[in-house]
Amino acid sequence: MVWKDHTGDSSWKTIEEIVKEKHILAYSIGYLVHQDKESVKLCNTYTSDNGWGGLDLILKSCIVEMYELEIID
Repeated sequence: MVWKDHTGDSSWKTIEEIVKEKHILAYSIGYLVHQDKESVKLCNTYTSDNGWGGLDLILKSCIVEMYELEIID
């Protein structure tokens, strides 16, 4: 999944520097655990006892591209 990530900076900046700031693109790979009209939830780890870890909750309004990969045993 390619998505627009919010950024932030706590340092002092001029107005000109602030105006130049842009979002960054993030690239995530994971299991699609759930999605609804507002968000997608990916996890990067699944355990044999049905545990899920490494949650990424991504707003659909930020998604640029989404790909589905097939797992072959």
